[in-house]
Amino acid sequence: MNMKFLSIILLGLCLVSCSDFLEEEVYTSINPDEYYKNENQVKAAINAAYSRFQDPNYYDHQIFLIADMSTDMLDTRWRNNVYNNYSTDKGHNEYRPFWEAAWKTNNAINGVIERSPAANMNADLKARIIGEAKFLRALNYFNLVRIYGRVPLILDFITDLNDDIYPASATYEVIYNQIITDLKDAEEVLPWSYDAADTGRATKGAAKSLLGKVYLTLAGYHLDATSSSLVKGDPSYYQLAVDKLNEVINEKVYDLFDSYGDNFRNETENGVEHIFSIQYKQGALGPGGWGGEGSTKQTRWAPKAGITHTAYETFRADRSFYASFDAADKRKEVIYLDQYVDANNVEQSYPETLQYPYVKKYIRDIHEGDDTNYSTASGMDGEENTEVIRYADVLLMHSEALAEVAEQVTEEALMSINKVRERAGLDKYEVADFASLETFRTSIINEREWELCYEGHGWFDYTRMGILEERVAKASLKFYYWPIPNIEITKNSNLLQSPGW
Repeated sequence: MNMKFLSIILLGLCLVSCSDFLEEEVYTSINPDEYYKNENQVKAAINAAYSRFQDPNYYDHQIFLIADMSTDMLDTRWRNNVYNNYSTDKGHNEYRPFWEAAWKTNNAINGVIERSPAANMNADLKARIIGEAKFLRALNYFNLVRIYGRVPLILDFITDLNDDIYPASATYEVIYNQIITDLKDAEEVLPWSYDAADTGRATKGAAKSLLGKVYLTLAGYHLDATSSSLVKGDPSYYQLAVDKLNEVINEKVYDLFDSYGDNFRNETENGVEHIFSIQYKQGALGPGGWGGEGSTKQTRWAPKAGITHTAYETFRADRSFYASFDAADKRKEVIYLDQYVDANNVEQSYPETLQYPYVKKYIRDIHEGDDTNYSTASGMDGEENTEVIRYADVLLMHSEALAEVAEQVTEEALMSINKVRERAGLDKYEVADFASLETFRTSIINEREWELCYEGHGWFDYTRMGILEERVAKASLKFYYWPIPNIEITKNSNLLQSPGW
C-alpha cells in the first residue's frame, strides 16, 4: 500500500470545524511540524478527525452500502451494485472508496494522538481530546478489521508525501488488541456527558458501549485467513461484554426514548438514546454545494417523486423484510415511507402504485404535492445525524451476551430485549417461548433487524454470528470480508488480500 497513492497524508492539514460542537477558527495549508502547539490548534485537529467520518465515502453513504445493501433488508434500483449482488469488478475498484476514506481518517486521528502531548494547553483538556482521538481510532479500526480482516496497523502520523511506506498487514489478533487498548484508554479519561457546546463528542459511555460490542464480536465468528474456514471466538468474551455493557446500563445516563421515532427527528438528535452519532449541520455548504457540514443521505434514500429537494433513489426497502414486521409493531410506520403525494399531486402507495416501500429514517425534509418549500439549501445539506451506537443496541447486545454466558435463555437475559419490544408495542418474551438457545439467537437477530435496520449493522451482525450465507442466498464464505482493491496490493507487496479473495 503506497501511502502517497492513498492520499492519506495531511501535509496540507486542512482543518475545519466539525458539526454543532465547535465554531472554531479554520486553518488551512499549515505545515504539521508547526502545528499542534496550543489549545486552539489541538481543538481544530480533533474536529478535523471527527469530520472525516462525515464523508459520503464513510458514514454518510458508504457504510450503508457495506452493511445494509448487503443484507436481506435493503434493495436498490442500481442493478449493478456489487454489495447488493455479492459480486465484484475486475480490480475490486467498487470497494475502494471506503478503503481510502478509512486511511485518511486514521492519519488525521494519529496526528492528534502523536502531536497533542507536546501542546501548551490545559492538561485535563489535552487528555480528554487524546481520549476522544483514541475512541475514534478504535471505531475506525473496528470497521476496517471487520470489513477487510488483515489490514496494516498504522499508529504513526504520516506527514511526508515523498516517503514511500509499505506497511505489512497485521493479524486479526494484533488489530483487536490495539482496538481494546485504545478504548480502555479512552474510557478512563472521557466524561459521561458534555455541555451543549460540545454535544456529539465521544463520551465514556460511547467507549464502554463500543468495547462491549468489540468483546461480543470477538466471541463470535470470523473467517480465518489460514484455514479459510469460519472460526468461533473465545466464549469468555461474552462475560467481558456483559460486564462492560452493565457499566453503561447501571450508570443510568442513557435510556430509550418513549417514542421510537424520536431517534430519527432533527429536533431530538443527541437525545437520551443516542450514545454516539456522526454529526451533521445544515446551512454550512462547501464550494459548489458540496463538502460542507450537511448530510447527503436524504438524496439517496428518497424516491424520485418530487417530495424532497433532490433524490437519487439509491436505496429501496426489501419487500420481504418489510412484510416481516408484526402488525402491532409501532416501528414500521416510523421506518418506512410507503405512501405519499408526489409532485403531480398524485397519491402513491405500496403495493398499489409503488413497486417498493422506501426507508423514511433519513428522509426528514419532505414536502408532498407541489409544495417545494424545503428547509435545506440543496440535497447535500441535510441535518440528519448518523446514529452509530444507540441505547437500544446496548440492550440487545446485553441480552444476547447474557444468554450466551448462561448457555440458556434466562429471565435476566430477556429483561433488556423486552424493554425494546415493549416500546415497539409487542408482547414481552417469556423463557417458555424458546425451545433452545438457538431459537433465542434467531429472535435476537430478528429483533436487531427490526430495531436497527438501515443503521449500518446488518452485515456486521450476520458475519459475527456466522449466519451470512443463511441470511443472504447470494453470499458465499469469502464474503465474510470484502476485497481490498487490487491496485493497493499491486503497489504494496506487503499487503495481504482479504481471506478468501
